[in-house]
Amino acid sequence: MKKLYLTLALATVSAFSSAAATISLVTPDTTPYVGQSFTIDLVVSGNVQEILGFGLDYLVSTSAISLQSYDINPFFGPDFGLPDTKIAVFTFPGNTDSTVTLVSFKFLAQSEGVSVFSVLSELNGNEGLFTLTSTSDLSKALTIDVQAVPEPASLGLAAAALTGLAFALRRRK
Repeated sequence: MKKLYLTLALATVSAFSSAAATISLVTPDTTPYVGQSFTIDLVVSGNVQEILGFGLDYLVSTSAISLQSYDINPFFGPDFGLPDTKIAVFTFPGNTDSTVTLVSFKFLAQSEGVSVFSVLSELNGNEGLFTLTSTSDLSKALTIDVQAVPEPASLGLAAAALTGLAFALRRRK
């Protein structure tokens, strides 16, 4: 009988303990040009739990990039508007997809330079990634290096043409 209880206990623990999902900030380009718009997505991948909601704060370190807006995954519904948390959502039943984009942040590259975008969750009552069995930290940071607008190719082509013309005139003399 003890063996049966031990087997049941181990089965219960293994059912609730599973491989942790990966939380990441994803963007197609970490080196945008001044004036370029870009997005950064907060993504959960390798999910094996039921995600009920999440809460977080965010921070941009310098004015090289500016947050224009954000879109919460519509599955979770609208932001609750809690006073100490910038984004807080909850739904039941939750999302069981293996890969879930929680929120997409839209930015504008304002000026040349390096900026860090951070998502913060202090794991207080309103922050973190909430599943049926646990709360996980969402804190991540991503460095964005805004580049000067590149010289148009036509200017380089014109410079090459003038150099060739100057060389040809010099050769004639």
